[in-house]
Parts: sequence; structure tokens; C-alpha cells
Amino acid sequence: WLGTANNNWANPANWNCPIIPDSTMDVEVPASSLFMPFIFGHQQVNNLHIQSGTFVNITDSLSSLTIHGQITGGGRINHTSGTLVLDGSQPQTLPGGNYHRLRINNPSGITLSGDISIRDTLFMQDGVLALNGFQLTLHAHTGAVSGFNASRYLQLGAGSSVRMVGLGSGAQTGNVWIPIGSSTYNPVRFQYAGVQDTFTFRLIDAVHASYSGFTPIGLPFTTGAVQRTWFIHASNITSANAQVELFWNAGNELGGFNRSNAYMAQHNGSTWIPATASGLATGNNPYSIVRSGLTTFNTPFGIGSGTTLPVSLLRFDAKLQQPRYV
Repeated sequence: WLGTANNNWANPANWNCPIIPDSTMDVEVPASSLFMPFIFGHQQVNNLHIQSGTFVNITDSLSSLTIHGQITGGGRINHTSGTLVLDGSQPQTLPGGNYHRLRINNPSGITLSGDISIRDTLFMQDGVLALNGFQLTLHAHTGAVSGFNASRYLQLGAGSSVRMVGLGSGAQTGNVWIPIGSSTYNPVRFQYAGVQDTFTFRLIDAVHASYSGFTPIGLPFTTGAVQRTWFIHASNITSANAQVELFWNAGNELGGFNRSNAYMAQHNGSTWIPATASGLATGNNPYSIVRSGLTTFNTPFGIGSGTTLPVSLLRFDAKLQQPRYV
């Protein structure tokens, strides 16, 4: 990119080739450019290197930029409208930043290298988006994430979270899907009609007797439950009226788990508190349980069966006594 004529990416006079780049070409945007490039129309590149202090602008609602390789350099993408597409065959990395519409189309997956926020819509066309310890912020509306399934989801790991802004009265009160998973796909369907708030979702591939915040304490359970813990955290809420549906598959079930007598439980800081009634899990691999009228958050959620989630024996003491004869 030279940027000597104007800021139009689609103007050949702005390129040293001088032709408009295609999907086979690598592009560098240098700090010496007179004008910074604006994307007009549907443009493509292979690798995109944005030097520190420079930026590529996607600000037109009908325009898009498709990247087939890597995004590198210390510069940024100024993305306030239009669509950014990651369409590769090898793993790609997405830098932290604010994005408008993002389309994921890579069977090898996309990995974050920083926190990101998506203002409009995340389209999951192919592959997973691995959060890699970072936070993804979404702005709640019907279809905030689309195209997700068991092979196209938001892959959480240690420290990763999905933050949903604008849930509740005056904003989004209908169903919102949080298509999260770790080693497997374990989404949340969430509906909230209370005072508008922001909710953060996390997931780990285990269930424990106790937790300190989002950190489990002690050894994980090995029987009687689904081997997953979902964390749902509200930013400001003191009371709520929410419905939560949690999903799992047969491979997530520990030995002794009874799907016909299953329930959703919350951890109150010292023990698991099950729902009032147990019942048959719905679905057919994946399975799910729904719980309505929830008024408490900022706690772990789990799936158990029987009378309660298993309780771990944290300590056992014995003391020798003198024998007593009658």
C-alpha cells in the first residue's frame, strides 16, 4: 500500500503493483503511507501486515475484507461497519480489538490473541473460535451469534469468558444462545427479563464439591453428575427473573448419572443446592435441563441426579477411646 492518491483500497493508483490485491497476495500497510486505506466493495488478501501506528478501515456497511492468511504487525483494523471475514485453511489468529460483523470460515480454527468485542453479529460458518484465555464481548440481540453447532462454537479454556451486554428490560429479553464449549460443545440458552444487565459465562470440564470464585477446590467428582460446571455472573444484579437451559452429551455423563432423574443445581459457596424437583432430561444427545424463575447468579451451575449432587468427604477424624463394658 502506498496511499499516494487517496484512501480508497480499490484504487490501483494506491498500490505499488499497481493492481488491487487478491486472495493470493500479501499486503503491507507502512507507517509512511500518506493516506490510510478504507475498504470499499469486497476485497481479499492473503497475509495482512499492518505496521505500528497505522490502520485499515472497514467503515462501509456494504463492504467486506476477507483474510486468508495471518494478521500481523502492531497496527489495527478500524472496524465500525461492514464485515471482516477470516477464511483460511491453516489456523489463523485474530488480534484483540473492536469488530462490527465477523465471519469465521476456517475448518482449522481461529485463535484470539487479545480481548475482542463484536458490536453486531458473529457468523460461525466453519471451525471453532478459541478464546485462548481472553474475553469475547457480544452485544445482545436475537442472532448475536449465528451458524453455531457442535463443530462451530466458542471454545473456552482457562481464564476465557463470553460477556453478553444488554440483556434485560428495554433491551434483549428473548432467548439468547451462548454457544460455548471446551473439549465438547456445551451451550447455554439464556432468557432474562429483569433490569438490564451484563452477564458473563464460563465453563470447565469438571464438577467439584466446592469453589472459590471460578476456581474449583479439591478433586473432581467421578460419579453421579455431568462432568461440566457452568459459571454465570451478573455485573450489577441483586434480583432477577431468568430462565437457563444447559446442554450436554452422553459422553459428558459420569458413572451413576441417571438421566431420568436429573436436575440443575447451583453452588451456594459451600454446597450444591438442587432444584426443587428432578425430572427427565430432554433431547437426544445433546440433552438439556431447563430451570426458570432464577433469582440468584454469580454462582456455579451443575447437573446432578438422584437426591443431590455427590458430596466429597473433605476430612475424616478418628480417636481411640477406652473400651466401655456393660
